[in-house]
Amino acid sequence: MRASLLAVHAAQAEARARNRRETTKARVLVVTAVVTFAVGLVATRTRAARTPPPRGPAIAAPVSLAERPAPVLVAPKLAAPTRAAPMRAPISAARAAPSEAPASAAPETSPGDGTANTGAVAECEMLCKRHHWRQAAEPCAAAIKTRPDDAIILLGLAQSAHARNRLAEAGEWAKRTIALDPNLAEAFIIEAHAEVRVGDAAAAARDFRRYLSLAPRGWHAKEAREALRARPES
Repeated sequence: MRASLLAVHAAQAEARARNRRETTKARVLVVTAVVTFAVGLVATRTRAARTPPPRGPAIAAPVSLAERPAPVLVAPKLAAPTRAAPMRAPISAARAAPSEAPASAAPETSPGDGTANTGAVAECEMLCKRHHWRQAAEPCAAAIKTRPDDAIILLGLAQSAHARNRLAEAGEWAKRTIALDPNLAEAFIIEAHAEVRVGDAAAAARDFRRYLSLAPRGWHAKEAREALRARPES
């Protein structure tokens, strides 16, 4: 029994001694690593402090004006003088015969000429394109004096009179329009309205049919068909 206890104590003592040795060895390793790191860090800083900074490109010292070479001036070459051409005597105005007689002045245009109404023609056409029939009365009346055979201007006058409920006047302008251009469908509608006003149903029916033949899908196609259905005997 005593021998067993002694053996246990001996084993424990040996284990404690082994633990102390291992602990000491680990401490020595840690201290060695710390010292090595510190020595390396100090050596690196010392080397960096001793290394001189990099030098930039050398800057040449400015050259004084006294040291600069003087510029060499080269005299330009002068062209050889040329002889002046001999002067000719001026030709006398009396000896120079006129080649042509002076042109006569262009005849002036009187305010009553057709050229004076060019602006009225443009205004009439512009107002008719925009369907401003009432405003087109005066410009188209002035334009027709310049272009008495212009069917578009005549149709504009017919439209203007029709817009102001002057059907008799509108019908006259429409007849003149049809005489110049029988393919303007709007003129037949205006003439038909004027004939309805005076009670000529047969003439109005002929104008409605003529309009439908020219513009079967026109603005007044529905009106023309209804008028023909209302008077089948016409």
